[in-house]
Amino acid sequence: MKWRRGMKVPFSTNFSRKIKAYIGLVVLLFSIFLLPVQSYAALEEIKNGTDISTLDIRKFNLNINNASVLSKSQSVDQFHLSNPHYEYLSGGAYPGEMENFTLKVDKSKKQDQVFENPLSLKFTNIGNVHGKQVDAYLKFNKVTLHYLNTAQAESEMNSAQKSTVEFFSISELWESNAFEIGNVPYVDANHDYIMNKAFWIDADVTAEIRYADGTETDLKLVMKPTDIDAIDANNLKETFYVKNYKNDVNLRLMNNANVLQQEETSDRTSWIATQITGGSYYENNVSGLALRSNSNSMNFGYSSTETCSAVFGLYVEKLDPSPVLEVEPTEIPAKEGQDVTYKATFKVPVPGKDLLAAPSSIEMVQNFDDRLDYKELKVESGGVTLQEGRDYTIEKSGQTVTVKMTPEYIKSNSAAEIIITYKTATNKKVEEKGPEKINNTVTLHVDNLSAPSNQVSTALLYEKHHEFVSGTPGKELPQEVKDLLPATEKNLPNGSQVTPTQPSQTEVKTTEGTWIFKSYDKASETINGADAHFVGTWEFTPAPTYKATHEFVSGTPGKELPKEVKDLLPADQTDLKDGSQATPTQPSQTEVKTSEGTWSFKSYDKSSETINGADAHFVGTWEFTPAPTYKATHEFVSGTPGKDLPQEVKALLPADQTDLKDGSQATPTQPSKTEVKTAEGTWSFKSYDKTSETINGADAHFIGTWEFTPAPTVTHKATHEFVSGTPGKELPQEVKTLLPADQTDLKDGNQVTPTQPSKTEVKTAEGTWSFKSYDKTSETVNGSDVKFVGTWEFTASPASTVTHKAVHEFVSGTPGKELPQEVKTLLPADQTDLKDGSQVTPTQPSQTEVKTAEGTWSFKSYDKTSETINGSDVKFVGTWEFTASPVPTVTHKAVHEFISGTPGKELPQEVKTLLPSDQTNLKDGSQATPTQPSQTEVKTTEGTWSFKSYDKTSEIINGADAHFVGTWEFTPAPIKDSGNNSQPEEGSSQNQNLLPNTGSAVSGLLSIIGLAFASLAAFILRKKD
Repeated sequence: MKWRRGMKVPFSTNFSRKIKAYIGLVVLLFSIFLLPVQSYAALEEIKNGTDISTLDIRKFNLNINNASVLSKSQSVDQFHLSNPHYEYLSGGAYPGEMENFTLKVDKSKKQDQVFENPLSLKFTNIGNVHGKQVDAYLKFNKVTLHYLNTAQAESEMNSAQKSTVEFFSISELWESNAFEIGNVPYVDANHDYIMNKAFWIDADVTAEIRYADGTETDLKLVMKPTDIDAIDANNLKETFYVKNYKNDVNLRLMNNANVLQQEETSDRTSWIATQITGGSYYENNVSGLALRSNSNSMNFGYSSTETCSAVFGLYVEKLDPSPVLEVEPTEIPAKEGQDVTYKATFKVPVPGKDLLAAPSSIEMVQNFDDRLDYKELKVESGGVTLQEGRDYTIEKSGQTVTVKMTPEYIKSNSAAEIIITYKTATNKKVEEKGPEKINNTVTLHVDNLSAPSNQVSTALLYEKHHEFVSGTPGKELPQEVKDLLPATEKNLPNGSQVTPTQPSQTEVKTTEGTWIFKSYDKASETINGADAHFVGTWEFTPAPTYKATHEFVSGTPGKELPKEVKDLLPADQTDLKDGSQATPTQPSQTEVKTSEGTWSFKSYDKSSETINGADAHFVGTWEFTPAPTYKATHEFVSGTPGKDLPQEVKALLPADQTDLKDGSQATPTQPSKTEVKTAEGTWSFKSYDKTSETINGADAHFIGTWEFTPAPTVTHKATHEFVSGTPGKELPQEVKTLLPADQTDLKDGNQVTPTQPSKTEVKTAEGTWSFKSYDKTSETVNGSDVKFVGTWEFTASPASTVTHKAVHEFVSGTPGKELPQEVKTLLPADQTDLKDGSQVTPTQPSQTEVKTAEGTWSFKSYDKTSETINGSDVKFVGTWEFTASPVPTVTHKAVHEFISGTPGKELPQEVKTLLPSDQTNLKDGSQATPTQPSQTEVKTTEGTWSFKSYDKTSEIINGADAHFVGTWEFTPAPIKDSGNNSQPEEGSSQNQNLLPNTGSAVSGLLSIIGLAFASLAAFILRKKD
């Protein structure tokens, strides 16, 4: 008790001692009947010299910061106080913070008042045990305010200011990490309405601790009620009690000096104050005790005097430190027979310090993974190997191995450190079960306390295997290929992706032919609880035979071989083997005459060639010698005596005809015109001396005759014309006025020269016109007028000349497709030196269609057909569109195969009929998973076939069908004994009928008996009232 005011008054009761004795007998008999069906460990009550004040058990952290209200009734008034006073404002004050809870009293009733479920709280993260967060829950099941019926109580009830009664608070005023139950009023100026000494309280409370993660809580709650010592003037005695004490409490510890009065009633066991105590030792050992629950909760209660309170904490005993587990090795091949060693280290807890009392049992429980077989263990302490039987015992049940320390060892070895070394080895399941790590923990059990160790893991390692197979039916792989099989790669972690090791060479030549490595059955595999296996296929190509081919070429530039030569090409030489020497076949004749000349065979490009994995090829060269040629010449003569041919006629003499062959017929070339006018008259062509001539080893010669006719006397004139020699520029009037006058009275045969302009340079506003020349310097009059054409050229006045350019750009018109380099290289060059006002059209690409491996790019058009230069460069954007080449769709399938996993046993037809059908239409890159059989167990007359698994859980389609192999294992049917000596099986119904019935029927009967006794007791009590 932390605050009390009382006087000693005899404790009153409403029942006689006789009735009490009778009820006690009923309860005793009821307890005796129920004792066999209790599920908890038997209650142990210890009273010895243990100093409870020095216990070093774990105390949980309870404070106003981690407390939260889960529910409260309307009768509860909650408020926060800083440096509160107790009883009244003039009373003493405690420095610190407090969360206070009071109950609102019905002041019209000066009698006991009951509050059902008034308050429920949660303390979050009160500590960490076994690596888990622990939360606490505190529920007030019922609070009863017992009216004192005194003058003080009357005054408090009549006071308009007073309205509530204190029952609960959280602070560190008396003790850290604790809560306070009692009726001491804590007040300040704003909360001075709490009654004092009007009611004493009885609080029925359930405290519970839980793991925050929701897992089952294996902690045993401990409480240490202390300083239960208040006795007031009304003879009210401070009391702590526990409900269902004998079932819910596992251990009660008291010091020999304890003076609390322990009383049993129908629903509770109480410890009642008998004397005032002070100081930690006395408050713990004289007026205090320690209780360990059978579970993680305790239903306790507290009864105050007219003014007192008690402070409570929540505890658990310590198994500290927790066991430490080590494993060696941390990685092993996933093979049977691998050794795995575990070493567990733990300390024997110290009674009266770590525990309330000396433990009766200490066990280390090791549950091994079913992929391990337990072999042996060794127990050591202080460097000494302990002896089985004397110091410990071993129990093995399935995969669980329990080491139990003997009571004799426990008694004499407190605080000893014990090391257990377990030897195990992997079994066949490690190759079958899957890739999960082999995890392990060991758990220390001390009486009803437990502490798991850290978890250790051993990862499984796998291998990468290769296999070579022949992809050519009927051909076995030669040893030369088998020798190239890559080595097995070991110690690969699960989940790693592996690729097959390529053979050191992919082509092997033998005397029969060549073996070529094609590929592995898959490009990669992810290790998933099994070794990776890659199957590489080699295909055989028989050794080839070869041929020697011939080719004729012309050795004379510009001359093609005639058909007569090509027809002499020798046939191919066939069936030539590698390493043999081939020589070219000579043509059947080495000289061929044609009308044009003679072809002569010179030689082949090589005299021989050794066959080396390819055909031989010989190139023969022919050279041409042309046959001799002749020409036809012409000659002009005058047919008019006394008149020589003028030059104008001689100039019309045709050129010689050349390359005329012997025997060919030549005809003379006619002159380009047959009449020529001169100043004197006209010359007319009559004919050649012959119409044709046959070449006969000499040139042909043709003589053509011209005759002269004199002309009458006529005069002519010479005229002039000016023209512009600058494109786009017309002659100005200033130039035209300079045109010379005609020259007249000119006779045939006169030679005339043109009249020069009076000036040869004319300047205008735009520039300068300069006279260049006439089209000819002179002309002879010949029957008609002559004309001279003079040319003027324009030079513009110099001005600032600005030019521009036209640029081109290509873009893709197909979303998501970039132009390939083949298209980009077709971009036209810029057009330069473009002047303002000029109109530009884009340069078309040199080709409008480009084929690539993926498809075809087609040029569509530029964004505009033309543009006029207007002070800046222009740009033409050309669009190309892509058409993808059609891709053929190849699909594959997934096939299934069943095999027997039991040596010597063939699969029955009943199993074979369960083989799933193929999965079809599977595309490259898709993932195939095997179809499970419609049933996984088949019973036959011989026994049972059980489906185990497929060789792999899935496979990526990669250019070939997937193949899944499922394994069935056989279990023979048990052989029945036909004799008469069979004994009933252990646990059979026959044996069970021989045992006493301690099951649900007895429990039900005992429950009925208990209810009958309880009803009888209630009836007697009502009668007594």
